[in-house]
Amino acid sequence: MFMDDISFERRARFLRNNVREWKGNIFRDKNGSELTEELAGGLRDIRRLVTRIYDDYDFYSNGNDLKSFHNISYTVRFLYSAAACGVSVERDGQMVLLCDKMEFKGIYKKQNMLPFEALQRYGITVRYLKTGKEVPSYKNCSQFEINFGNSGSAVQALILLAEKFSSVDEKKEYGDAITMFAKADYDRLVSGEPAFRECIDPLREDILNSAAGKRDLYCLLAEKLLKTADVTSCYYQRYACPFWNINFMQNKKLICKTMLFDDYLQVHVPFSFAKAEELVRNKNRYPSAIKTAIEHFDCISCGKCSASSHDNIRIIEGVRLCTKRTDARTIYMELRAPDEAECIAALAGNS
Repeated sequence: MFMDDISFERRARFLRNNVREWKGNIFRDKNGSELTEELAGGLRDIRRLVTRIYDDYDFYSNGNDLKSFHNISYTVRFLYSAAACGVSVERDGQMVLLCDKMEFKGIYKKQNMLPFEALQRYGITVRYLKTGKEVPSYKNCSQFEINFGNSGSAVQALILLAEKFSSVDEKKEYGDAITMFAKADYDRLVSGEPAFRECIDPLREDILNSAAGKRDLYCLLAEKLLKTADVTSCYYQRYACPFWNINFMQNKKLICKTMLFDDYLQVHVPFSFAKAEELVRNKNRYPSAIKTAIEHFDCISCGKCSASSHDNIRIIEGVRLCTKRTDARTIYMELRAPDEAECIAALAGNS
C-alpha cells in the first residue's frame, strides 16, 4: 500500500492542509443566488468543525497509524453519512438532525463508533430514540438526533450539502462526494464549479498546500511540465494514506505521474525503448538520483518472455531493458532537489 510507514500525524496534517480556502465571505449557489447569512454561517461552522477534527489528531491516535487515520476520517464520514440520511426537525426551539439508524448504517458502512464520543468534544450531543422515546445507547435505538449546540444553522448547512452529494461523478471528478465534504469544497458542492479531473489546476491552492515543505519543488516541476503537457488529470486518493495523483499528458500519452503528499513528492516517468536506451548510455550526465533510477530499469517478470531465454530483454551497458513493457522502462523516484525536478521535466517532455 502507498506509503504504509507514513505517520498518522502527517496524514492528519495532509487532511487539514487540503481543506479548501474561501474565495470570499459571501456564498453563491450554482444559480448565482446569494445564500442567506444564516446558511452561510452554518457552512462556515461545518468547515470549522472539520478543521478542528483534523487539528485534534492527538485524540484520535491509538498508537497504530492506520487505525488512527480511520478514527479521524470516519468521524468526518459519520457527519457526511448523517447529512445524507438526516432530516431537519425542531426540538425545544432548536433545529436538530434526525437520522434513521438503518439508513445511516447503509451509508456509513463502518463498525467504528468512536465518532459518537468524538463529536462531544466539539459541543455536539446525540440523543438516541426508539418509537419516539429516549433510550440509553446507539445499540438500542432506531433513530438518533444530533444537536449542534450553538450552531443551529449547521443542520441547514448539512441538508444543503447533502442535496449536492448525488451530483458528484466520482469516475470523472477529482474525488467522490465524501472527499469533497471532507475537504469542505464548497466551490463544488455549493457553487457548482466544475471539478472534473482535467479541469483541476495542478497549481490550485489546496494542492499546493498539500505539498507542504516540497511546495517550491513541486511548483518548479509542475510549471515546467505545463509548458509541455497539453492535458492534466488530478485525482485525490483518500484511503489509508491520502495523496494527490496528478498526471501530465501530451497527445493523450502519459509523460509524468506525480504523487504528492506532505513533504513527499514522487514521480513516475515512462519512456520508449529507444529513449530508455539513450538514457542508459548517457546516465552519467544526470543527477545521481536520476542515474540510480535509470540503472534500476529491469525485467519485471511479466511472463511475456520464455522462462529460459528472456528474449524481450536487451542488456545495455549492464542495464536490462525490456522491449515490451513500458513500466519496466519507467523512472520511479522521490524528488528532493531542484536540479532533479528540472531534469525530470526536461526528460518527460521528450520521452
